[in-house]
Amino acid sequence: MADQSHDLAEDVIQSTSIEGDHPSTGDTSTGLSDGSEDIFPNENQRWEDEDVLLSSDNSAFLEPVQGGRVNMTPSRIGHRAGQGTLETVYIGMASGPMEFVIVLAVPPPPTQPGENVNRTIAHQCIDFYVNNSPEDLLRLLAPHFSSFAKAEMANPPANLQAYMERQYCFRLIPEGGDTVTFEPYPEFCLNLNGAPDRIDWDSLKDELANVPTFELSEIEDFRVGFNRGVYQVAIKGKNFLYKPASNTQCLAREISVLQKVAGCSLRVPKLEGVVNVNQKHSGMLLTLISNRFGLSFWPQIQPEVSVAERQKWYDQISDIIHALHQNDCCWGDAKPDNVVIDENLDAWLVDFEGGTTDGWVDPELANTVAGDLQGLERIREHLNLEE
Repeated sequence: MADQSHDLAEDVIQSTSIEGDHPSTGDTSTGLSDGSEDIFPNENQRWEDEDVLLSSDNSAFLEPVQGGRVNMTPSRIGHRAGQGTLETVYIGMASGPMEFVIVLAVPPPPTQPGENVNRTIAHQCIDFYVNNSPEDLLRLLAPHFSSFAKAEMANPPANLQAYMERQYCFRLIPEGGDTVTFEPYPEFCLNLNGAPDRIDWDSLKDELANVPTFELSEIEDFRVGFNRGVYQVAIKGKNFLYKPASNTQCLAREISVLQKVAGCSLRVPKLEGVVNVNQKHSGMLLTLISNRFGLSFWPQIQPEVSVAERQKWYDQISDIIHALHQNDCCWGDAKPDNVVIDENLDAWLVDFEGGTTDGWVDPELANTVAGDLQGLERIREHLNLEE
């Protein structure tokens, strides 16, 4: 979002508990003008695709809901743009392990100045988004999220495979005024999360010679991870982190790094196994870290943390990075999102697929020692530590 994404993320992160059956305000105008100019940004403003993942409730295994109130937690918000023009806005809410995404198309602008536009709930939602009012947007849509949640959680998927194959993405269709209908929109979920490539497991045979293999059907219970892309799973009474594979290159890099440092006693996950080799939903089983929070969110979750504690985290991250380099490995996508603080308040590094993220590692330094050190310096700044 042009010059707005940071403020938007901060606003929504601070609004982490909106109840799903929150009553609608009754005043459908919400103080906005009756015209349509509010939802159409200045022609000089250029929009680019924006995705913000937010902390979400992943505290329980799938259980049917017996009725009553459904608590919803913001999980993601963002938009899609074309040629600098805002086209689509989406917002996700989580209820326990399930995430529901509502997608709204930006209504067409007036064809001529002064044209009377029949405003709908879609106009109202886009108004809130453009004017950086995510809490109002959440409250307006919360009753709809609640209805989805109650229906789906009353009959939850029987296992992880069934969960992964369900679609929880809906397109809002305004019918006039506050009346809306929703239709499944699975292709947008693929647009958000990316359809996984076919994995060339044969090319990884040597790396995986001594790694246990499991079937997805062996997973007994699961929880959905914070970023909705990983899962806490139980197999034969033991808990793991299941990370679905997105493509062969990223999978091969992460396996290689984890195997090289497996005997180094570093706070990085251990490769515990692989799942569904040469089948749909294949991926890795990793050590499950008993994490308290991701480093990205320390200002919100633990704002009073001492300088000494933050310095400890920085020193631990630095030590792990330098140990990786000594073993001819690089972290890759060095950033706070890929640092987990465990229950003992120690820092772990995760995600060794490689690549870079804007603002943390420059693209030309991807997967290099220099890139890791640049990311480390910016993590130090994120922790508000002096040189």
